[in-house]
Amino acid sequence: MVRLVTEIRSACRRLWRSPGFAVAAMASLALGIAANVVSFAVLDELAFRPLHIKDPETLLGLVLFDRSGDRSSQDIPLPIFKEYQQRASASLSIAGYAPLGTKLHLNGAWIPIQAQLVSGNYFSLVGLRPTLGTFFTPSEDATPLQAPLAVLSHRCWIKHFGGRADIIGP
Repeated sequence: MVRLVTEIRSACRRLWRSPGFAVAAMASLALGIAANVVSFAVLDELAFRPLHIKDPETLLGLVLFDRSGDRSSQDIPLPIFKEYQQRASASLSIAGYAPLGTKLHLNGAWIPIQAQLVSGNYFSLVGLRPTLGTFFTPSEDATPLQAPLAVLSHRCWIKHFGGRADIIGP
């Protein structure tokens, strides 16, 4: 133990004699620690935290496969999805979603955004509730694009609309 204290004192004296090296060493350590903290925080959020949805173990995904048996990049067409919904048993709910790259027209400029086309029962099926306003319902989804509605993510609402409550519907 005495030797450890002696070694630490010796190291501190050497660092005191060369402050430039000491600052560079501390900055390197600080950057390394910060990078590790940020990487763990991102990994924790994306991989380790459970989804904030109702009964995630009961969710199933339907995907298309091509003739060679590989997963197709094509989404299930809307008429086929609607038929799946109609033929589902009473104990089975089917919701659909499809990614969509689109643009948001805001303040005279077009901003590229990532969106999702979802069925009217999507939010209730996964057990989500809006922070403000309401989600749309299956009856509003009966005829596609008859009354197009949008649900904003919290990030989009804050980033593009400044968190203004007056843009949120009833």
